[in-house]
Amino acid sequence: MTTPKDIIFIHVPKTAGSTIYKNFNLTRIEKHTTLNYAQLNYPGRFKKDTYIMGSVRNPWQRAVSLYNWTKNYITPKHRHNLTWKKWLYQEDKKMIHDDIHYVDVLNKDPLKQVNYFINKDGEVQYDEIIRCEHLIADVLKSPVLESKPLRNENVLGTGKDYQGYYDDEDIEYIREKSKWEIEEFGYEF
Repeated sequence: MTTPKDIIFIHVPKTAGSTIYKNFNLTRIEKHTTLNYAQLNYPGRFKKDTYIMGSVRNPWQRAVSLYNWTKNYITPKHRHNLTWKKWLYQEDKKMIHDDIHYVDVLNKDPLKQVNYFINKDGEVQYDEIIRCEHLIADVLKSPVLESKPLRNENVLGTGKDYQGYYDDEDIEYIREKSKWEIEEFGYEF
């Protein structure tokens, strides 16, 4: 079993990342940063055999969770009062959330989870992905995580009943943005 010091955890926002990295004491370079950013800014933290782990979530559910989190739960100076549609179609989320940590300097579109796993060479790189919806099952199958009861961290229920937010146009918009997650992990609306 790999020791946690050999693992770098890429924390995609609103994907059970806090639960995973806190329960297993994993190394997270910076909260919600991309692999590319981490490799370029902290090259000494990456060895040839560094195990890259991260988490993902159903992209439609995650978008609703991210919308609700940025509208209701972050610090008051960073909250917005945008409608779902206006927020969803705002291409540069950085313009909405000045200096908010979930928008990486190299990732201007936080809706695309794949951006968090693109390395400094422009390729998708990871050794293991934990799916938020299958957290327990994926942890049990993990070759590097010890099976144990998990404490839920940062669970707000902000993505529940996500389907009610969407019309056909919105469904296709997320489908287009999230091709990687849908193809790689079989997500459906």
